[in-house]
Amino acid sequence: MVERASGLKYKDSLQDVESVPDHIIYFVLFNHLVGLQEQAQRVAADGGSLDYYKLYEEQARLDGNQSRLLFETANDCIVAVRQVDERAKSVIAAARSAFKNGKVSSPNDIPPPPLELQNLQQERNQTIIQFRDRLNNSFGSEKFNEFDTFARAKIIPNLELNITTKEVK
Repeated sequence: MVERASGLKYKDSLQDVESVPDHIIYFVLFNHLVGLQEQAQRVAADGGSLDYYKLYEEQARLDGNQSRLLFETANDCIVAVRQVDERAKSVIAAARSAFKNGKVSSPNDIPPPPLELQNLQQERNQTIIQFRDRLNNSFGSEKFNEFDTFARAKIIPNLELNITTKEVK
């Protein structure tokens, strides 16, 4: 089997920023924030300091409390998403076990995704939206709308859509 992957920049195919689903924007944002926290922990372990709160306080014009709420929400969201992802991995493993060595013999033999996996994807997306809504409730509509505009401006230009095609030889 030969696998070819081509990367198409998502931003090149966008008509406007509204076309990117919120669950994608906020997953990328929350995952980035958790990554900043992990980086700050590594820097601190080496005796350094990285004030990751300040990065968002300045760029997104958040006060200290809003910044703290943002990072707490990001952490809580990523923990919840990882729990859904673990359940999805179990469903995928079970589906693969139906095939010899966990692989299909040809692309024509690939069954549709199990309904449970589709449901888990919806649950994952909805989980992210619930945490986005938690931010909205915490910030208030006016501040959240300002933050949402900031998040879209920061996240969308950096998104890429990678399309993978597979051929069997």
